[in-house]
Amino acid sequence: MRSIHRSNPSTRLVATALIVAGTGFASASGPPGVPAVVTRATPKDTGFILRRSSIPAVLRESHRPDSLEERFADADITFARHGDWLVATGTEADIARLHAWHAEARERTGDAVDLLCTIQHVPADYAAVPVEGSVLGGEEAASFLELADADPTIIIDRRTLTAASGESTRWPERISGDLGTRGLLTCTRSDDGGRAYGIELELAEENTIGRRTDRNGHRFSTSIPEDASGFPIVIFSTPFTESRVRGLDGSMYDVETTDARSRELVALTFDISARPPASTTSTYGEPYRAGPATADGIGRYFFGREIAQVMGHLGAGWLERASREREERTDVLLEHLGIEPGQTIADIGAGSGYYTRRLAALTGEQGRIVATDIQPEMLAILETRLREEGIDNVEARLGAIDDCGLAPSSVDLILLVDVYHEFDHPWEMMRSMRRALRPGGRIALVEYRANDPRVPIKPLHTMTSEQSRLEFEAAGFELESETTEGLPWQRVQFFGKRSSASGR
Repeated sequence: MRSIHRSNPSTRLVATALIVAGTGFASASGPPGVPAVVTRATPKDTGFILRRSSIPAVLRESHRPDSLEERFADADITFARHGDWLVATGTEADIARLHAWHAEARERTGDAVDLLCTIQHVPADYAAVPVEGSVLGGEEAASFLELADADPTIIIDRRTLTAASGESTRWPERISGDLGTRGLLTCTRSDDGGRAYGIELELAEENTIGRRTDRNGHRFSTSIPEDASGFPIVIFSTPFTESRVRGLDGSMYDVETTDARSRELVALTFDISARPPASTTSTYGEPYRAGPATADGIGRYFFGREIAQVMGHLGAGWLERASREREERTDVLLEHLGIEPGQTIADIGAGSGYYTRRLAALTGEQGRIVATDIQPEMLAILETRLREEGIDNVEARLGAIDDCGLAPSSVDLILLVDVYHEFDHPWEMMRSMRRALRPGGRIALVEYRANDPRVPIKPLHTMTSEQSRLEFEAAGFELESETTEGLPWQRVQFFGKRSSASGR
């Protein structure tokens, strides 16, 4: 349930579970006569969700789904890629193995590094005779820098080359004189367990005439230990000249060159510093990450989406407002659901029971509705309305935050109306709902449409079609259909179980 821009009482809820000593189950108490959902404290399957763009380039090949399937062939894990996300589903023990392997791989590569550098000509009055490719540190570097600062002839001034370990980064700007600059930073462990930063930089002019390309410039290459990070280091360049010709078959051939350019050296002065990951976005595979909490959110993120606060029971009046059918065309939504007599339907996040009571009428005496909500106050309101209207084919249950509380293969349809975006454990909820569906069963996901100026709902209580599809497909569903026809504010998407996903 959610709030809108106009006045609407709401409260932020914190859901908790009580672990019953010695049972391994979680439970909560509901209103008199309303059974609580009893759930396992540990989910039957666990998710590993990782944003691929957060993986250092050097690790991306090993983190391909097919590579992981080969590596963990003896484990009960399903790997899949969904857009920019890698998703693995398996038992808690197997996912723990995956977490450990991934953490070790990340540790081997190290964090991203920043290279702050100046590339300049060697001052004419520099007393020492520089040697190609030589490296200065400590007092020698300080002496050179003092002289260089007094007579600077700067080629590149304090430009920052930032790269995650093993990634190649090219400066986007073209330097004066049509010099192209590219750099490679690597971070590797030595045999004794230490870590070193490798630096490969190139500054070159390139000229192409016909099928011949000539390149003149300077290369810098060195490796420094991690403990040298944060101190200035000077590298003298190794000048180079090379020429290549493209043959008639398209192949490139090296050719001798008689270039008589100056062998004047240039110097690269740099500081290199390690930095932590830019954010906590699923760097280590947990389904959720903590982040800044907005006014309507809880500071918990799932697939990059901040989870919204739950609308409290004080907003029940808004759910039952007389204008709701006209504003949202709830009658049209019910037609889209295609309810048949005798079906068993779960209304998750039922609130005051607006849809529960209407579903009860559509399924008839042979049908059954299970209505759950995590707020006892909401269920008390629902129970009162059921008694007042004489409805007896509804079972009200106090829900849990990480399990839908439905038996395996027990329902034909699960209805989620404007509530999924508030689940603070959406992964666990989706996986438990998947198990609860009968063969051919579906989830009807109803959410307010995001980025639609006609929808008067706070943005965090809306969803895009792409986002909801990403999250449900990652959890083992497939989109069967969706529509907004006749619905002023909402979208309804129907998801069925994807047969290829793990059904634990």
